[in-house]
Amino acid sequence: MHQSERSPIKVGILGATGTVGQRFITLLSVHPWFKIHVLGASARSAGKPYAQAVNWKQITYMPSAVKDLVVQECTPEAFAECAIVFSGLDADVAGDIETAFRSADLAVFSNAKNYRRDPHVPLIVPLVNPEHLSILPQQQAQHSPPLKKGFIVTNANCSTTAHVIPLAALEKEFGPIETLMVTTMQAISGAGYPGVPSLDIIDNVVPYISGEEEKIEWETRKILGGISESESGGLQEFDMHAQTPLSISASCNRVPVTVGHMMNVSVKFARRPPPSPQQVCEALQAYRSEAQLAGCPSAPLQTITVHEEQDRPQPRMDRAHQEGAGVNVGRVRQCPVLDIKFVVLADNVSIGAATSSIINAEFAVIKGVYFLPRPRDRYFIPMSDSALKASIFQRLHPRAYLERFVAEDVRPDGRVFDAWRDVSVNAPSRLPMALHLSVLGETTIVCGVKAEIAEPELDTPEEGFLVPNIDLPALCSPKFKPGPPTDDAQVLSDRLNEVLASTISLSSLVIHPSKAAWVLYVDATCINYDGNVFDAALIAMVAALRNTTLPKATYNVETGLTTCSRAVASPLQIHKTPVSFSFGVFDATLLADPTAFEEPLLDTTISIVVDENDDLVSVVQLGPGLDAGPEDALSRCISAARSRRALLSGQIP
Repeated sequence: MHQSERSPIKVGILGATGTVGQRFITLLSVHPWFKIHVLGASARSAGKPYAQAVNWKQITYMPSAVKDLVVQECTPEAFAECAIVFSGLDADVAGDIETAFRSADLAVFSNAKNYRRDPHVPLIVPLVNPEHLSILPQQQAQHSPPLKKGFIVTNANCSTTAHVIPLAALEKEFGPIETLMVTTMQAISGAGYPGVPSLDIIDNVVPYISGEEEKIEWETRKILGGISESESGGLQEFDMHAQTPLSISASCNRVPVTVGHMMNVSVKFARRPPPSPQQVCEALQAYRSEAQLAGCPSAPLQTITVHEEQDRPQPRMDRAHQEGAGVNVGRVRQCPVLDIKFVVLADNVSIGAATSSIINAEFAVIKGVYFLPRPRDRYFIPMSDSALKASIFQRLHPRAYLERFVAEDVRPDGRVFDAWRDVSVNAPSRLPMALHLSVLGETTIVCGVKAEIAEPELDTPEEGFLVPNIDLPALCSPKFKPGPPTDDAQVLSDRLNEVLASTISLSSLVIHPSKAAWVLYVDATCINYDGNVFDAALIAMVAALRNTTLPKATYNVETGLTTCSRAVASPLQIHKTPVSFSFGVFDATLLADPTAFEEPLLDTTISIVVDENDDLVSVVQLGPGLDAGPEDALSRCISAARSRRALLSGQIP
């Protein structure tokens, strides 16, 4: 039985309209085990469809599955059917509400600070100390009356989370750390929405964040410490790193960066002699957390990415690495005061917030802390007890992983072979500078058209210019690195140019033969990459061109100048509306609309471009094709593309 054939784990979100709540929704809407069942918010929002109650501030579209969910008040009765409740509540209200949910025997995974100091509540950074979940039976037993299922688990402050992960790796390899000095440079998103006033943070650094330094100093000890028997009553307690007292000095600063907490860390080890910088780098790179080894699907492949460049990590370039689920370390070197110093960067809204809570819940499910049926089958491929969990197996043996799904006539994302992901394109009003955003599954492209005037080429005096370009920045996928355009981007730009050349009349872009013509720069940027970017980019570019208007331009022969009048504007002369449909061939099986996971495993990729009349515009095959009957494969692709084109009729504005 596949996961799609069994009941998912129902979860609820408290504080669903807030910044952290929105992040929970973004992550949980595509989660392989959990399904959003209830959204809770204040009485002001309760009773409204979520789309009407929220001021959506995420960079991705609001998931369609939650738009019509009616927001509930944050009461246990409204969440009674949920197995797990995630809390993104503000600390001002979280305490009483989370207590009520625990008392109602509900499992609460909280991002709020209220219970982090509670002696019976684990404070967990899932890439460091998930074993602290072992104190939950004591938390349940201490409640009056004792609880069977209810508990509270908290994750750490976002700045603490960032530096405690490399510290855990170092203590695991080299023994206890006895002195820690940390200076933070914390992003403004850490203050929530609307955050720090603009006049306080623009062109400025604020050297104080209320309560932050104290949090770092005691949270670090609780997380890195162990659990021991108390001397008085035989109860378990957190030892706060007491076996080797840890001295900590923290200084916290708010800096004008949107996302990504960076910190300078210096440490002194109890053991002598201390490790060398090279040994530290090797230990950080090799570190694997229990959450990874257990197969938590939201855990990063690499817990700590060590950068060798002298000027890395940097927030803008590295915060989105591994979707923000791991941490980045760089500038590892000897410290003249302590032993070793280095720089840490973490995505404060991902691993520093919602992602940590979700991994905590995944680990609890895997370890049976919360008594739920383990979501095996599709995500935990049945193997012997000594075999790797499915998520680890997928990363180590991706081809074999995909083969197992294909053998069952299904794909890893639950689609059948010929199924396509949903497509959406925004439709703004006609503007001289058209901007469009297309979404194909999780692949998201934003596209703009910029117009300039230039002199035509000598050999084509009566034609203007159309210059399409696509950018695949590092922020869209760990697959791409910062720097000059990748080979993939250049090849895609060339393919897009070939298709778009027949879409628009270049002669219509001429203002005066040989003297002046319009140059249209069609610039697309991928902001989230999940495969099939050519199809998504072409949709965005065609939509942008169809909604572009140009002001009336007049060339003065005497002065040689061109003047434009915005009072009169005309749309572009579009001959056709091409749409691409791409297929992948995997072991003689045809897969429509391949994902980022499937693409590198394909033997062949076939892209069929058809226009609104079902006429072929382009056919491109990359790779050797099927061993038998490639012509038949092409004909099947063409037929499927035309059928799909009919279904998309009218969706491109």
